[in-house]
Amino acid sequence: GVVAALVAVAAAVGVGRVALEQRESGTPVAEKPWAAPAPEASAEYGAERGGSHYGPLGKLLLPLPDGYEEGPDVGVWGNDVELTGKEAREMAGRAYEGLPAKERKAALKAVEALKVKGVGARTFQDRYDHDLLVEMQLVQMRKSGAKSLTAFRTELLEELGVFRNGPRIKGFDEARCFLPPKEKGQELDLMICFAHDGDLMVTMTAEGTSPLKTKDAADLLRRQLERIATPGEVV
Repeated sequence: GVVAALVAVAAAVGVGRVALEQRESGTPVAEKPWAAPAPEASAEYGAERGGSHYGPLGKLLLPLPDGYEEGPDVGVWGNDVELTGKEAREMAGRAYEGLPAKERKAALKAVEALKVKGVGARTFQDRYDHDLLVEMQLVQMRKSGAKSLTAFRTELLEELGVFRNGPRIKGFDEARCFLPPKEKGQELDLMICFAHDGDLMVTMTAEGTSPLKTKDAADLLRRQLERIATPGEVV
């Protein structure tokens, strides 16, 4: 259905989701999660004025908010996942093994060009009603790649012309949220949001009973973007 198509679009152009799905298959991982060196020993995470973020992606991800509890596991790895850039690139590469040689080479070249440094994901759900499930994902890469890939995903869904616009994120004009068209009698709904800040590409997926708590989900995205905001760039 349309919901499946929406998720597929996000997966097809999101290195992070491809990598996470490959990791779920049980591929052994030897490296520790990647963490960029912090310029100041007292700061665990943050952003420099140029848009480069430092610190573990687990620290850059929005912590468990009040009123929420840990969400379901991402595969067998728990509700908190961190991948190194090498893991993400290798696993994305394995996802392209079924492509013809020419297309596979082009896909691998595109992945390498992004210079992915790491992927982090965290899930949480409404503690009381369990009717809102959110996955927040950060992919750290070249700044130009984070910007262009976010724009590509946004434009792709806009041009399809079938998705509903989700709420706007106050203070973050470039962030966009989309929902599939309503279907009569549907009990579940889904929303996906795209944003970026410097070298971080942000993807949030929210799902739950219909009508979906889109404002609550949008508030979580706003808080995530505020957490990683490059100094001087929050409106």
